[in-house]
Amino acid sequence: MSVEKKYPSLYDRHSELFRHNMELLGQQDIVIASTGGAGQSYLGNLLQELGLNQVDPYTESLDPRGHAVPVHSSWRRRLAATQRRDDGGRPRRMWPRFVKSEESPEVTLRRRVRGICLLVRDPRDALYSRYRFRRDFAQDPWALGKGSFGAWLESAYPGGDLPVREWIRFYRGWLDAGARYDRVLVARFEELKTSPGALRAFLRFAGVQVPEPELRRAWERSRFEVMRAHEDTESGGREGARILRSGTVGEWREWLTPKLWKSFSGADLAAVARELGYRIDYE
Repeated sequence: MSVEKKYPSLYDRHSELFRHNMELLGQQDIVIASTGGAGQSYLGNLLQELGLNQVDPYTESLDPRGHAVPVHSSWRRRLAATQRRDDGGRPRRMWPRFVKSEESPEVTLRRRVRGICLLVRDPRDALYSRYRFRRDFAQDPWALGKGSFGAWLESAYPGGDLPVREWIRFYRGWLDAGARYDRVLVARFEELKTSPGALRAFLRFAGVQVPEPELRRAWERSRFEVMRAHEDTESGGREGARILRSGTVGEWREWLTPKLWKSFSGADLAAVARELGYRIDYE
């Protein structure tokens, strides 16, 4: 049976393909854990432009040698570096392998891995970005996001948590899991977007050396304008849903209202966000 037929739907991919891939991780893998909307597409593009082995266990089938075969590729061509990989490109460096996860550490860390990167974004921007992605790309009923943003914030995930509560639970769980590892990094989306120094810090954490000209080239090729132009080309220039929707740091200032603020004003959110380097307030 082909991998495509074995995992035909988004729900099956989420529950089976991901777990299958997690059983193949080992001590040469670095897990990049984040909630949706935190910038995985951006960081993944940077790593692939650097010739590193960044994989998506939701859309690729992994093997123990480090290779990955695309399974669900409807959106992958919208990202330039991913498209080149799918068209036959190979990473110049196979290990360490960088593996995306939007699941809890209990589901992800089935085996001991080399290290953990918590990719994080201001929760207001991350949750809004996640809502827009689900609204535009969701394929299954459980992937909520069909109403207004305010309604979505008040709608529980299948597991029972509201989106803000799920964000808190996710990062609290990964912070606790990281305490058991020597190699842990909190990488903030806002810094990765605005400073090559944040990318250098990530590479030092991973134990990878990249010549400065290659780093600068990857940085330039991963600018929002460049990535957006590629996606527009792939979509035929048509208006509509985009993976690279805005790329704005601090976009929450454009839409946050007193009514929406109620969802973000809890002490629990402020405490976890502070631990990750964010101050959550209304201003």
